[in-house]
Amino acid sequence: MESKDFNAEIDWFEIVKWPIGSKQGLHFDMAKNHTILSSIVYLNDNFEGGQTYFEDGTVIMPVTGRALFFDGKYHKHGVTNLDHGTRYNISCWLKKG
Repeated sequence: MESKDFNAEIDWFEIVKWPIGSKQGLHFDMAKNHTILSSIVYLNDNFEGGQTYFEDGTVIMPVTGRALFFDGKYHKHGVTNLDHGTRYNISCWLKKG
């Protein structure tokens, strides 16, 4: 298998605080036309609920330091109800570098 270089730059990012009761329904990211990837970096995991889920039933358990990369303009995704604690993450869109 041939290895290919992948260059990307941050297009947009924010640090997100999710308090108890927060959730987000299934959605597509309203990213820019040149955005190639969406990513989520989980900054903590000392909370209950708040998993990232996808329309196909895939559920990602937040783990401190884990980074999730996907095409947010193509894959519908959301966040389950945060039942206890506070979730912090960095949401980021990437573009070709």
